[in-house]
Amino acid sequence: MSDKIEQETLKTVKLLWNVNSTPEFIRNLQNTVYKISIFDQPAILRLTRTNHRNILALKSELEWTSFLSANGCNVARPIKSVKGNLVETILSGDAECFSSVFSFAEGRPIEAPDVLCPATLIAWGQELGEYTTYQYAIIRPI
Repeated sequence: MSDKIEQETLKTVKLLWNVNSTPEFIRNLQNTVYKISIFDQPAILRLTRTNHRNILALKSELEWTSFLSANGCNVARPIKSVKGNLVETILSGDAECFSSVFSFAEGRPIEAPDVLCPATLIAWGQELGEYTTYQYAIIRPI
């Protein structure tokens, strides 16, 4: 995204999620990620290019993460927009992206020194094991 388009996108996002801070750029890899505040609470904004993932995959991911959060799992909880959606499609100029917002999870980047250690890997494994106990609890119509 160009700087102009990204600034237009961020203006739209601020309205869709009642953002009350200037988005703070974190990184741009598979998604563009910003730290934001909603009602003075830290949150994460994720912008996903439409050529990277489709909206159905994103909605499914966010519904699953919401389900895990509602069942006490330690995940960054998706936050609905003012329209009540977990994902919003934003058109800015000729560019289109999907936006989603999550509660802020304290922690350190995986690239930080000493993050990938046996204790971290064991904790991740325990969390993932807990998540899999819920995989059959969601019944979806075919």
